[in-house]
Amino acid sequence: MSASLDVRDLRKQFAAGRPAVDGVSFHVPAGEIVVLLGPSGCGKTTTLRCIAGLEHPTAGRVSIGGRLMSAPLDGVQVPPRLRNIGMVFQSYAVWPHMTVRQNVAYPLRHRRAPRAEIERKTGDVLALVGLTEFAERPVVSLSGGQMQRVALARSLVYQPQLLLLDEPLSNLDAQLRLRLRDDLRRIIKQTGVTALYVTHDQAEAVVLGDRIGVMRDGKLLQMAPADEIYNRPADLFVANFTGASNLLAGRVLARGATGERAARQGWNSAGRQSLHGSCRRPPLPGHADDL
Repeated sequence: MSASLDVRDLRKQFAAGRPAVDGVSFHVPAGEIVVLLGPSGCGKTTTLRCIAGLEHPTAGRVSIGGRLMSAPLDGVQVPPRLRNIGMVFQSYAVWPHMTVRQNVAYPLRHRRAPRAEIERKTGDVLALVGLTEFAERPVVSLSGGQMQRVALARSLVYQPQLLLLDEPLSNLDAQLRLRLRDDLRRIIKQTGVTALYVTHDQAEAVVLGDRIGVMRDGKLLQMAPADEIYNRPADLFVANFTGASNLLAGRVLARGATGERAARQGWNSAGRQSLHGSCRRPPLPGHADDL
């Protein structure tokens, strides 16, 4: 059964200098897919690992399904194995000496589930990810995309309350990424699991996420649905990072009841239009407007 995720004032400091994660707060309702988007080094993966329990936060609180998982100041740090989460890594992390079925069934065997339950749940999740016909093959004989499906199936087979995905498509070629990202959203929504997905790819974020959180230098700058982030970005970085923009440099001269008057420095004759004009940003990458 899916559960909500609540992160409050999360902070992770590795050494001297700025924190890797600096006061990040957000809430994910049960069944929602949230994507953390940002450039390399922005703190998105560290945030994910703190939620998983693979990193110990310096401060802040992480709760899953209303249960407190991390609160350093209160001495709370629940081990990853007791958080009932699924995790999909960049590097597949499949066991090369096992078949597809054995890889997927392993979490249930480890939990000592009855044999009939193992067979039923393994078969169901293999069908969900489209790998039924490959069940008895050695996992190393599969393509990269198929191995990532195995990793996804293994993370879903025991019905975790939260699914964490750390750039799972980054090792795949461009065409395969396009196909698999649509399948990922369908599979996650079909299971109903709450999901937190990390990526640096804007189009991937738009296709997969119900909401997108943009991060920079350890801070969460904005979290909103894709169209809101694209059309009403919180700042210039968010506007630049989420796609092509029409940017007009200007300064506010006065504020009044009829609105703002602004002057753009260095306008040419073709650019003399209001800052509140109708310049429309291009369609969202990967969005229906592209079709």
